[in-house]
Amino acid sequence: MDINNPEDRKKWKAFVNDAIDSLTKEQAEKDHRKQIAEDVKEELDVDKAQFNRTCSAIFKDNLDKKVQETEEIQNLVEAAK
Repeated sequence: MDINNPEDRKKWKAFVNDAIDSLTKEQAEKDHRKQIAEDVKEELDVDKAQFNRTCSAIFKDNLDKKVQETEEIQNLVEAAK
């Protein structure tokens, strides 16, 4: 990039502004998810962390992996007793 080139500066500013807009949207989405979790806690008395883990497992489609990890931990805990 040639900082003295008006076209390069124009492109640079456009890229920076686009990235800032993306970060703003990302923060708004995080705030929205946080509010949803708070509403679930208030209206359904479901722990926010449990709600978030449930949504994450569904989104990532990795429930089987989570169950396996939990079973492995359970086996290790039982072996330690």
